[in-house]
Amino acid sequence: MAIRPQFEYEPPKIKTRDINTPVYFYTQNSTGPEPGTDKGDQLFWCLAEVYDPSSKDLAILDSHSVNEGVTINIPDPLGEYLPSTNHLVEIDDYRYQGQDGKSKTWNIVEVSHDFHDSRFIKIILGRDGS
Repeated sequence: MAIRPQFEYEPPKIKTRDINTPVYFYTQNSTGPEPGTDKGDQLFWCLAEVYDPSSKDLAILDSHSVNEGVTINIPDPLGEYLPSTNHLVEIDDYRYQGQDGKSKTWNIVEVSHDFHDSRFIKIILGRDGS
C-alpha cells in the first residue's frame, strides 16, 4: 500500500466578505513631501480589506515618520497593476475622509507580496497631515 502525505485544509486568512472597501490608486505628480498636493491619473481601483496597522506595521510607519497609518489587503491584480511607493491611494469610506468631506490621500509606504499565498498583497499606507 502506498504511503500518502497527510495534510489538513487550512482556510485562507482573508475571506471574500472582508474585501468590501473601494480603494483608488493614482500617480503622484507633486515633487514635494506633502501627499495629495497634486494627484495624477487614476491607475487602478479595486476592493480592499482595510484595517488598523499591526505593531510590525507601526514600526515601519515610525521609521518613515508619518502621523497616520492604515493597512490594506488587495487581491493580487496579477500584473494588471503593480503597486509602487510612488503612487497615491484614496480609500472610499466615510471613516477616511478629511474635515472637508473629501477622501484623504495616502502615500504607499511599503508593499508586501506574499509568495506562499499569492492571492493578496498587503500595502501599508501613511500620511503626515490630518
